Amino acid sequence: MSEPLPGAERPADAICDHCGRCLSVCPVYRQSLVETDSPRGRVELTTAVAAGELIPGPRFAEIVDRCLLCRACTLACPKGVDTPSRVIRARADLLRSRGLTARLGGAVMDALIAHRDLMAAAVRLGGMIFKGLPADDTGRRHFPEYLPRMLAGRGVPPVSARPLRKILPVRVPRAAGSKNRGTAVFFSGCYYGLVDPGPAEAAVRLLSLNGFDVIIPPDQQCCGAPALFSGRLEGFRAAMRRNLRVLAALDGPVISACPTCASALRIDYPAEADRLGGPEADLARGLAGRVREAVTFLADLDHPVLPGREPAVNRVAIHQPCHFVHAGGDSQAPADLLKRRGVDVVLNGTGLCCGGGGVSSLNNPDLAAPLGRAVAKTMAASGAEAALAACPGCVLQIGSHLGRLGHAMPALHPLELLDGKESK
Repeated sequence: MSEPLPGAERPADAICDHCGRCLSVCPVYRQSLVETDSPRGRVELTTAVAAGELIPGPRFAEIVDRCLLCRACTLACPKGVDTPSRVIRARADLLRSRGLTARLGGAVMDALIAHRDLMAAAVRLGGMIFKGLPADDTGRRHFPEYLPRMLAGRGVPPVSARPLRKILPVRVPRAAGSKNRGTAVFFSGCYYGLVDPGPAEAAVRLLSLNGFDVIIPPDQQCCGAPALFSGRLEGFRAAMRRNLRVLAALDGPVISACPTCASALRIDYPAEADRLGGPEADLARGLAGRVREAVTFLADLDHPVLPGREPAVNRVAIHQPCHFVHAGGDSQAPADLLKRRGVDVVLNGTGLCCGGGGVSSLNNPDLAAPLGRAVAKTMAASGAEAALAACPGCVLQIGSHLGRLGHAMPALHPLELLDGKESK
């Protein structure tokens, strides 16, 4: 394998001691109990392929494709072995052997990531198609079960008629009478920028209420995580370079309501830029120190200000998304802020991955579905009125499985309830 680790920290080169601590936290291994589905197994196999001791075949490709890239194993590892980055490197090397369909799909992904207007048009088209899909008893829409396994039964989101840039101006001033805390830069990403702007609107309103002038850069584009997770390194690097130029030109903390975006900006950008060298390495390191997940950022403010109106629901269950927990988010922050709003948190974390990990959940629906169903069942049984998760993929995954289980409980981003635009 010739391609260096994208997004890797230097401990990725540490040698696995086979202690097995990673097995207890890996959602894939806990599901299958097969050694090759464990981080330890993936380290052994990718190391053997890199050394030329093993010729990668279809089974090897399946093994690296099944990793959810949740990063739980890296935190559990005493030596910090970065298995997800090894998996990404393996996916990058395997691209050369993929079929024509996979290569065309990757080319489309790269084109969408690089052109915001093209992605917006694709999202609008998708929204029109989704409206024609069947709905379950709770009104949530899903692809029919008879479609290929990647899509069969998969939930789809309602798509906003307008993207965030058509809803909010480039600069949103701080609320009148608020304490002046300076300027914050809001990175919307793709999902909250194009598909469901609600959490992004809530984040911007809360930042304004707390005394920030908020800049929403019009030239930002996808963080590149979908390309990175697929092993499409050139697509990721192109997105990284564009966003570095845009964000480095602005002052203030960079806030994201999507933990995957925050993870890419603060972890993957500096690692990959360091490997490539040049002035981008300094830009990426400087940016990484400014990036914050939105809920955690608000919770860390001195005396955070929240709307005075009554919240829409009174009892909630919170799911802790993998990238939120493992990439800098404070797992107590959503509960702390919600309690300040007078909301009763009946469950703060299920201790499980919901399986909603973007590319991996698409490639492995047989793995993602039982994970999502288990989390949905746990949250539905909690007695909560709403299921909350600070990640768009988790919100969609949990909401979809709640609907398929017949539960009308809404799945929301915590920011939507903290902002409280919709009152009872």
